[in-house]
Amino acid sequence: MKESQIRSLISKLQTLQIIEVQEIPKTMDRQATRSVFAFRFKYKKALNVFKESLMFNMAEVLDHLEDVKLENKILLDKISREDVKGKEHELLLTSELVQLQKYYTFEKMSLARLARLRSGVEVFHFMKGL
Repeated sequence: MKESQIRSLISKLQTLQIIEVQEIPKTMDRQATRSVFAFRFKYKKALNVFKESLMFNMAEVLDHLEDVKLENKILLDKISREDVKGKEHELLLTSELVQLQKYYTFEKMSLARLARLRSGVEVFHFMKGL
């Protein structure tokens, strides 16, 4: 990695309070090139940050799924009617069937993504006890 990338990454980790950096000068003039840096890594804080990030992503998946449901509200209301249930292929237009299939595909993908994120949260919850 380039030096600028490393500095940027260390700065982000310090902002998140995952690491602490202490400069130990070798000479009295405190030049950065003649200093040693000691790092302290906060394991539990790092796990918590990653777990919160996964939870935020879970919420975004659910929010996006809700937005797509609202976009397809008319179609979903139509197929939930008693006279349409079980007869979708007969009563819906071809474009509506295509739209419905796209919605079901998106819903399956979103729920699979949510399940993967949930398993990630469970891993971090397990790791917290170690």
